[in-house]
Order: sequence, then structure tokens, then C-alpha cells
Amino acid sequence: MDCLLLMKFTNSLFEVQFRGTQSCHPARPFFPHFVFRFTIAFVVVFTNCIASLSKADFLVVPPSNATVLMSEEGPPNSNVDQIVLVQKPGFSGKFYGQSRTSFNVSENGNINFANNPNFFSDRLDSPATQNQFPGGLIAPLWDDVLLVTGNTNAVLEHSVPGDFLAVTWKNVRLAFDSPRGTQAFETQRSMQVVWFERDMKYRGFDFLKDDLAFSYVPYQDTDPKFGEIAATVGVADGGSRYTALPPNVIGGDDTGGFIDNSGTNRLALSQNSFLLFRPQYDPFTNNVTGYVSSLEFVTAIPEPNAILLCGFTMITMLSVKVARRFA
Repeated sequence: MDCLLLMKFTNSLFEVQFRGTQSCHPARPFFPHFVFRFTIAFVVVFTNCIASLSKADFLVVPPSNATVLMSEEGPPNSNVDQIVLVQKPGFSGKFYGQSRTSFNVSENGNINFANNPNFFSDRLDSPATQNQFPGGLIAPLWDDVLLVTGNTNAVLEHSVPGDFLAVTWKNVRLAFDSPRGTQAFETQRSMQVVWFERDMKYRGFDFLKDDLAFSYVPYQDTDPKFGEIAATVGVADGGSRYTALPPNVIGGDDTGGFIDNSGTNRLALSQNSFLLFRPQYDPFTNNVTGYVSSLEFVTAIPEPNAILLCGFTMITMLSVKVARRFA
């Protein structure tokens, strides 16, 4: 809409300047003056269009047209833990070097390979975690997550075969969002795991095969006590190998991925940011030795309406330029 308004303004500006040039110099060609003024205005319009072409987003893959794995359940204050087996025979992902065609998505903010819905989160390097998830754990926010009746919350799966698979926990609640002793289900969080099946450039970032991208939507914080959580973030192989958050995020390797409320405020919560977990390979055997984590950024998502408006604006102005040139 900004592009369209600016186009109308510059068109009216052209008309005034054109008339003034022609009336002051009736015997003098007016085209050079017009083209000069057109070029300046065109740059202004083009710059404004580019600035409005994109929007910021918090999730790497917008969960549109996704499949619902689980949704609202039980009455308020209920905590029905649920886990869903996702089978993808055509999926070509590997986790710690092991091929996977199926995995379990837990309501409690993780993907695991042990069919375990446990919501008692612990450090990634603890024996308890290793015993619970012998096949490994992918945890964007492992905690006691609730799906509450009457709210738009769900766990979603969206995949583009051969490119990536995304699992999104949308508008979920945490059991301990309880300021003043009352559960506050109006708070909501969204988090996502994207598992890339091949090397590809997506939203301006060069992802590699088997990269894992964790992204988050900031929770609605209307009270200082909201979000008092105890969650775990990172990946683990079910044995001694694990990778927690980057060192610049509270809950890095020194805490085994275990974070509290202050830690969630320093997750990748800025627009277009995400946590990257990238597999590392032994140069001689090509076996996966582990993962390394880092804070990265993707480019903003183009706004389709803005693209159409700006394209129409530029085409219209170019048409005016050609018409005036040969008039």
C-alpha cells in the first residue's frame, strides 16, 4: 500500500513538473528534464518498495498447510501427555549418522526415538536423560507442555520431500506459567525444529544436509513472573554425546542445555533468528562425531502483496517513460 500511495504522489509530481517545463520553454525539447526527474522519483519509489517487500518472522518455516499431529485436549488444567509416531519412509535424514525413517513427536517439546512422553526435563548429559532416550533426543524446548481446550494450540508437521521436514509446537502452554499461584494459560509459546534433507539455500541461509534449525516465537509476557520454567534445549545421542545451546545463550554446554526463565529470554527470539545444530564429521571415516550449535539468521519472508504492488508500480512508471520518450 505504501508503494501505491507513493506512486500516486510521484505521478502528480511528474504532471506538475512536466507542465512547468513545457510552458517555460515551448520551443525546447522537454524530454531530458522529464527523464531526469523520472529517474529520481523512480529510485525513491523503488527504494520504498524494497523496504516494504519483506516481513520479519520468528519461525524458519511458516507452518502453513501443515498436518496436525495433535491438538487441543482435555479440560483446562489438564495434563494429558501425548506422543505421536511420525513415519516418513521417503525421509533421508540422519541423526548422529544413523538413518531415520520414523521418530516420535512428544507433546512435551521434543522429538525422540524411544516413544517416551516424559515431561521431567533434565540435563542432556545426565544418566537419567540417557536412560530415558536411548535412541537420542532432539529438544527445542523439552518441558511440561500443555495443549489446552478452547485455545488455538497444536503440534504440526510440515514437509517438502527431499528438502526438509518441520515440526512445530504452536501456541502451546507450560504447566508452570503460574504467577500468583494461578495457572495462566493466556501465555503461549511456539517453537519449531526443521530437519534438512539436503544442502540447500533457504531464506538466504546455506543449510547443509541433516542440519537442525530451532526457532521460537516469544511468549506473551504480561507479568514478571510469567515463564518461570525449567526446560532443556539441545540434541543428544542417548549416550555420552550431546550438544547444548551456543555459549552466548544461557544454558550452554556448562549447564547441559538446562535453562530457566532467564535462559528462555536469551533463546533465538529475535526476528528471523534461529539456533543451528550442525553435524560434524570425522575427516578420515566421515562418521558423525557430534554437533556444533550457533546462533544464525535467515532473511525476511517476501510479502506477496508488496511484490505485486511494487512490480505494478515499476512497470507503470517504465511504461510512462517509454510513452513520453516517443510522444
